[in-house]
Formats: sequence, structure tokens, C-alpha cells
Amino acid sequence: MDERNRDGRRRPLSTTGTHEAEPRPALAYRSCTLHLHADTALGVSLWAHVTDSERRAHTLDALEPALTALSPDSGRPAPLAPIGAWLARPMRHVIEVELLGRRTRVRTLALESAHLAELTTALRARIAHLARTSATPRDTSTEGITRLIGELAAAGRPLDLGEGILLAPETLAVLNLDSHAREIVDRRDVVPGPESAHDTSRVRWRLAPGLAVGTSPVHPALEHLVDAHARVAFTRLRKERERAGKLPGAEELAALDPVGAALLDALDTSDTLLALDTVSDRRVRKTLDSFVDSALAGVLLSERQPRLTVRVREAQQKGYDAGSATVGLRVYSSAARWQVEVCLTETSGRVHLLGELVNAGDLTSVGALEHASHVRRLSPTLAAIHAEPGGLTWNLSTKELSRFLTDDAAVLETEGIAVMLPREWTKQRVSVVATVATPQEDPENRPTKSVGLSGAMASFEFGIAVGESMLSPEELEELLEEQRELVNIRGQWVRLDSSTLRAATAFLQGARRVAAANPREREREALTDVQFRGLLTESGLEDLDLSVEAATNNGDELLFGTDKVSVPALPAPRTLKATLRPYQKRGLDWLTFLDSRGLGGILADDMGLGKTMQVLAFLAREREKLPQIGPTLLVCPMSVLGSWQREAERWLPSLDVHIHHGPDRLHGEAFRERARASHLTLTTYALVARDFDDLASATFHRVILDEAQHVKNHDTGVTQAVKALPEGRRLALTGTPVENDLTDLHSILSITTPGLLPSEAAFRERFVKPINEGNRAVQERLSLVTRPFILRRVKTDRSIISDLPDKREERELVNITEEQAGLYKALVEDMTKELEQLAKVSDPLARDRRRRTIVSTTIMKMKQVLGHPAHFLGDGSPLLDATGEHRSGKLERLDTILGSVVASGEKALIFTQFTAFAPTMLEHWEKTFGIRVPFLHGGISKAERDEMVREFQNSPGMPGAMLLSLRAGGTGITLTAANHVIHLDRWWNPAVENQATDRAFRIGQTRDVSVHKLISIGTIEEKIDDVLRSKLELAEHTVRSGEGWLTELSNEKLAEIVSLGDARKDRRP
Repeated sequence: MDERNRDGRRRPLSTTGTHEAEPRPALAYRSCTLHLHADTALGVSLWAHVTDSERRAHTLDALEPALTALSPDSGRPAPLAPIGAWLARPMRHVIEVELLGRRTRVRTLALESAHLAELTTALRARIAHLARTSATPRDTSTEGITRLIGELAAAGRPLDLGEGILLAPETLAVLNLDSHAREIVDRRDVVPGPESAHDTSRVRWRLAPGLAVGTSPVHPALEHLVDAHARVAFTRLRKERERAGKLPGAEELAALDPVGAALLDALDTSDTLLALDTVSDRRVRKTLDSFVDSALAGVLLSERQPRLTVRVREAQQKGYDAGSATVGLRVYSSAARWQVEVCLTETSGRVHLLGELVNAGDLTSVGALEHASHVRRLSPTLAAIHAEPGGLTWNLSTKELSRFLTDDAAVLETEGIAVMLPREWTKQRVSVVATVATPQEDPENRPTKSVGLSGAMASFEFGIAVGESMLSPEELEELLEEQRELVNIRGQWVRLDSSTLRAATAFLQGARRVAAANPREREREALTDVQFRGLLTESGLEDLDLSVEAATNNGDELLFGTDKVSVPALPAPRTLKATLRPYQKRGLDWLTFLDSRGLGGILADDMGLGKTMQVLAFLAREREKLPQIGPTLLVCPMSVLGSWQREAERWLPSLDVHIHHGPDRLHGEAFRERARASHLTLTTYALVARDFDDLASATFHRVILDEAQHVKNHDTGVTQAVKALPEGRRLALTGTPVENDLTDLHSILSITTPGLLPSEAAFRERFVKPINEGNRAVQERLSLVTRPFILRRVKTDRSIISDLPDKREERELVNITEEQAGLYKALVEDMTKELEQLAKVSDPLARDRRRRTIVSTTIMKMKQVLGHPAHFLGDGSPLLDATGEHRSGKLERLDTILGSVVASGEKALIFTQFTAFAPTMLEHWEKTFGIRVPFLHGGISKAERDEMVREFQNSPGMPGAMLLSLRAGGTGITLTAANHVIHLDRWWNPAVENQATDRAFRIGQTRDVSVHKLISIGTIEEKIDDVLRSKLELAEHTVRSGEGWLTELSNEKLAEIVSLGDARKDRRP
């Protein structure tokens, strides 16, 4: 929300009042964000910032005017309507906070205890209202709202309360602490404590040492929240007692006991100071300190706040269930007892039984019982069992102890109470082991039509392992039947990991349910591959620990490993005019392997590994075996349409390619006839939605999506149109299958392999959320589900491609837009007319000078048009048109490359000759990719230049890019942090361009460097590039003198080079 100067540096944040750098214009407010700040001196305070209609942020001196401006009836927005008039007070205090990445001083309103409790209650009520009215049903009980607030706080994003009111992430964090504070007060785990500050005395409610041992105020707001809610509860209790006649009224009590009345007033919501004389003040302090310390002062304890602990010990009496004596997994019968004891543990590790502390006089009986009662309240298992005499220990059966460990131990530990188990016990994960047996199949005998996910590829049987030990069938059945966390495996007690135990049990029960439904009796002992993968996407399996053991010999190893295994090797296609690299041959065999089973997939190789070549080879192999197979539709960005056409012409000339693009494209029956007659139809993503009826009416055998990140969003019209195309195989190509988050992958797989994954909402809940929280088991499970359908190789893996050169030159052929084509043609016509007019100039020298000026000026304007029309027009128009589409083929392709670079955590150098248009591009990249791109040009000082290079070089692992002018950045600096070099506009001098490339490709570079040269198809750029790649004499002129040789060409030769070719016409073999 902050602004930046044209050089990319931040401008100072605008704020209101005395903190405003310059007068704020009268703009309408879009939103108001509330921040809660806590520190030891001021307590909890409220500050806010608003965002105006131009998306600029302003902090506030008072909240009420902004709230009135946001409300439709000039009152208060509904989320804050219940709050009292105190909210309108001026913000008189000043604190320093971080806002939008920078430290700034803001005004804040200090909250009294009653106001803090009122504010948090109103905000919780608003969140509960949003939960009740949400399209997704939520639990709106007190516990449900507490969980919801915890989830919102963990997300770390602002929350929209409606009517322009937002809660900042730190406010949600305070509300999460508020839930904890309310629980502490409800349990009455608070004590009064005196404090002094600035010659005044007051009493606050504090966390009770010994009653809530282990709960420490990790956030400065916690004690203030506890005090606020304790005062509300105390005030309510005091009024109830007064109405019931159990406590004198305030005036009567003041007459009977002035000190007691003052103490009660200081503890309720009035939050008054403790106004006592010195003697009375000391007496109150001493009494309160004695009350708090009564449970912990003594002889044995050497510290004031030991940790409350529950210790489990094995009783002396032992025995085994008679019915389980013959198997290796045993559970103790009811005769076997376990003792659960409540203790206090010092930081040194010394453990003291409560009874011992009472006997030693170190703890009162009341204090010991309070500790035991606290444990009992948190443990339903212990609450259901009679304690031993004294009330400090419990005797449990093995079944009861297992339930205690499974259901209660985690709750106790969350509340800060340690659970100690016998040292010899080990906690073991429970894992499911899937054994696969795959039938022999011939990958060449493929289904003749798409079968979705119905083609069974393998069958599975399942077992259970505890740690490294596989359970026998008898042990497995007993474990499933008993469902206990504590078991004796082959003579050794083992505590099973409860989360993996539950997940393994749920999975096996689901597997048996699915297998029992198989129609054939012999198939009811195992699952098919599709059944297995479908089961893995069900809920309740977040903690499933799963491994797969596969031993096959027909290529299905690929389902469980990587592409390095031996897939069915088939002959290379004869009609392909290229030699495939080994990894490309494996990719071709992978495509054939999936296609033989009627399945789609994602070829997700890194940029530059030749996905285009692998697809052409696949189409060649397919047609060699089945010449009459139906046509393929390939959808791609407009910027690579011509590149696909040219690659097909060069490497697979037997392929009949039809281009469906441009104003003269075919429609209706004419299109259907042409599409059926061709082998490959190329079109763009924009036209899939626009010409859906035409494309859907043609019977395409397969749909291929290049740069498939264009369909990463389920809700876009393009994605919906692609999904709606009639049945056919689907193949996606992308170097970034996950560009933003895992839902990108879900969207693409829902097209290529529909039915593999659950709905988007279920996918977010079962996979995206736990994986984002670091759950590696869920991540591995998703990998197992999707692994057969995604092939991903990266350039840095030398085991994949050992002969990859250190520098790869990539010609990026891009189409120009119709707007660019119109401007380009106009320039050609204007130049032609001006050159014709030169015949009237009599002076040969003047005529030659004028001719060189006309030609060089036109070429410069052409470069500007091919870069972006807005650059040439100089009208400040946006980079995208009204529909959000790129106006420039080059900028669209550059965005795709940068997207892949950023997603891979890499860096790129972008070279341009034009500095005037740079700020527009920098602003666009910051909005699109969220990165600040520095601009190195001749207008910056040496110090600025050196600092820019230093920052770029010394940020390993951080994705980014640097824009450089070719003259200023082409020589003299080292930028080996980048491994991509992009030439946005061409210098047409290989030596100059190579010098620029060598900023990254030089000593010190540890990664392969990809050089992208963007070339506009059908224009002067492509024609000169063809010259540069040939051995013609003109190439020597180019190397020697850049583009100056163009001014010396004849009018006819010049017209041939600058004329606009047709980049969309059909190229038939």
C-alpha cells in the first residue's frame, strides 16, 4: 500500500495530523485496520490506519471520524457499534510500530481494563456473527469460536469484519491470547497481587503460581487480558453477593472495613488506585503475598515456581490376559495396575511427590489438593476414577492408562503440565506398508479411447509396522480390535504414537471397506491402484505414515519412484528430424506409458529442457503406429504460437499444422473440416473461451496445454472452457506446476486427470493446509497420489542431463499483437514514403545523411513498438488492455519467464536499450510478482551502482531480477547471482550481446546460464536473427558495425527486411 518513486525506492508513508509529511488530499476511505499493541509500560493500546481510494495508508489521531466516514448512515460500522463512547476519545499516546515494512511513530489509545474486556468481547461477537452467516458452516459454540480465532491468528492475514473494518494480524494474535485468558479466569487460576508505580499503589489480577504452573505470559498482552476479564468476573460476583445479602453494600462495607472496601474497589472494573495509608498499605501487601506463597513456600523446594507434573509408574502387580498369551502383542488385563501421581518438578530435574512436600511442611494440604484438582479438571479419564486416599494419586488399568495417554496427555502438556513416563518406554510411529503386485501389460497395446482413471495399473495389499517391526496378521487384528496406545510387543512395552495409530487404523478400515465392495471375490483381499490413490485423498489421514514396496518389471516402477527407473523402451520415432537427449527419450517413453493406459499427465520439466521436442516426438511416434488417429489441439499463449509452428516445421515436417488465430481464422464447418484434416491445431488460451463452440464441435483426440499455469485458477473463464471441451486425453506442459500454492496443481490435474483429487475445498482442507503447516507425511501422501501423472526434471540435476552445456542460447520466438502489427505496418509505410521523397533531394551527401536518419529512426521506433506500444506512443497507457490481456507479445513472454524464475527461487538479468520505459516495467513487475527490480543505468552514480550490485550478489536463495541498460550494464560488472539472461530488445551485434551475457556467465558462476533472446515473429527482428545465424556475408557486417549496415541497403532489400511477414498462415508439409 505504500508508493514508490520511479527508481523503485519507497516514498515516506503518508499519515494524518502532526505525522503527515505533506497535506493529505480529501479522499474517500476504503477501509480502517485496527491494531492492538501491548507493552509493559502502557499496557494494551489501540491504534489504527486507514486506506484511501488511491490505496495509500494513513494513521489516525482519532478513530471516530474515520468510522463515521466508513458507515453508510454516518454512524458507526456494525462491527464496532456495541462499543461505548470511550472509543471516540483522542489518541494521546505515541508509540513506535512497524507498518508496511518500516518503523513509524503513531498515535494510540490506552485501554483501561473494562474497555479492553469490552473491545475483545465485541470483536469475538462479530467473528461469531461472521461464522454464523458464512457460506461454510462453522461451529459457533464458545469452543468453536475459540478454535476459529486460533486458526485466523495462525494464518497471519488481516480479517475483514465487514463495512470497511479490518483486524490486523497482531490484533488476531491478541484475540487468540484473549481466549486463553478467558479460560484461565474461568478456572479461577488467578490471584490478586499488589504493584507500585510512580508513587501510586494498585492491585491487579495475575496468573496464579502453582495453580497454572507452566503457563507463562509469553506475550505482554496476556497478563493485561487476564486482569481485565478477572475484574469483570469479580465485579459480577460481587454484585451477585450484594444482591443475595451475603456481602454488605459498598457504603456499608466502607464503614465496617475501610481497608477491605478499598481492596475490593481496586479489584473490580472501576480499576481504582489503592488509596491507603502507609501502615494499611503494607498490611494489605503482606497479606496478599502470604496468600499467594502459601502453596509453595517450604523446605524441600529450592525455587518458587516448579512445574506441575503427572508421573506414570508401573505397579508391582503384573499379569497378562489369558486370551492373548499366545501372540506377540499383549495388553495388560485389569489385574495389572498403573499408578498416576501428581508431582512438582524443579528446573534441575528433581521431582517431588505432593504428599512428600505436605509431610515436609513445604506445601499445605489445601495447596496440594488444588494442584491435584487442577490435573483432574483437565483429564476426563482421571475425573472418572476414584483417587487413592489423600486424593493425590490414581490407580489405572492398562486400558484406562492407554485412554489417558491417548486423550488426556496432550491436553495436560498444552496447559504446561508435564507428563512423565517410564524411561524404558519408547514412543513408536505406526506405519502402513503397501505391497504392490503389477500385472504384465504391453504399453503399445493402448486403449483406443480415454478411460480417465479406470485403467487399473496395480493391486495392493497392506500391513502394519510399529517402528521397524512388521506385525503378524494376528498382532495386526489384535491391535485394530484393542485400539490402545500402550501395548506390549514381544515382551517390551511400547507407547504407540496416537496420531499415526488413528490414521493407520482409519486407512486400513477404509481399505477393507473398499476392497469388500469389489465385484470379484478374488479381488476382495486387495485394492486396485485407482482405489488405493482415491483412498489416500480421504479425510482423517493427515498423519498417515505410508510406505510402498514395489517390485515390477514392466515400467510401473515409475508409479512409485522417479523417472530414473527403467521404463519400457521403445524405438525413437523415424519421422522426427532430431536426436533426442537421453532424458528426453525417457520423457517420451513416459508419455507413451501413460497414454497406453488412457491417462493424462503433466510434463513439468524445467524451462529449457525441451518439452516442445518431447511432445513433437510423442506425436510422431503416435502417428507412425496409428496413422488414422484423430487430430490434436494445442493451446498456448499467443507469444509462443509462432514458436510451436516453426519447431514443428523444422523437426516434424510430416505434421500437418493448422493455426487457429487472427482475424481471418476459420469458423463453423470450414474450421471443423480444416481441423479434422490437420494433425495439429494451434490456438491461444484467449480463443478457447471466445471460439469455444468451434473448438468443441471439432473431434480432437487430445488437448495439450502449453504453459499450463494459465489454467491454474478454477474460476477463470479459460479454465472452465478447457474443462468443458469434449472428452479426450489431456496433457499439460509447464515449468512451474505450482506457481502460487498447491491449488494451482489441483486445477491443472482436474483437467488432465479428472477424478484423481477431491474437490478444491476438500483438497485445501486435507492437503494444502497441513502441508503449509509443515506436515511432511501429508506432503509425501500427495506425492504418492500424483506421482504417476507428473514428470519433473530440473536443469541442475546432473544425473538427469550430464551433457548440459554451461550456457544455453534460447531463441524465444513471440507473436506480436494486432495493435503492434498495425503500428509496425504504419512505420513501414511512412518510411517507404519518406525514402521515395528523397529522390527530390539534389545534394548526394545531404540525401545520404537524410536517408540514414530516416532508416535508423524508423528502426528505433520499430524496436519500441515491438517492445510495447505504450513505449512508442508515449501516452502513459497501461501495459495490459481493458480485458487484462497483454498488449505486447514480448512482455507476455517475459512475464512467463520471470514467473518461472521467481517460482524457482532464481535470478535474472534483463537487458534493454531503452531507459525511458523502464519505470513502467518496474512498476508492473512489482505488482505482478511482488519483487522490487533494481534498474542499473548510466544515470546512477558509481556508489549507487556498486551498492546495487552488492545487494543483488549477496542475497543467495532470494528470487529476483535486475533490469540493466545494455550500455551501462553490458560490461565491467559481475552478476553471477543470476543464472538467466534475457535480451528484451536486440542489439544485433553478437559481440555486444555476448559481453552483456558474460555479466552472469563468467568465473564464479556455479550454475548453468540460460540466455533468452526475445524475437518478434515476422518482423525485422526475426529476419536479422536468421541472418546472424547463417554464414552469409551480412552476418560479418553485423558483427562489425551493429545495425549501421541496414542504412546502406537498397530500398528494395530494406523493404524486404522490414516488411511484416504473416506469422499465422498454415505451414503444410
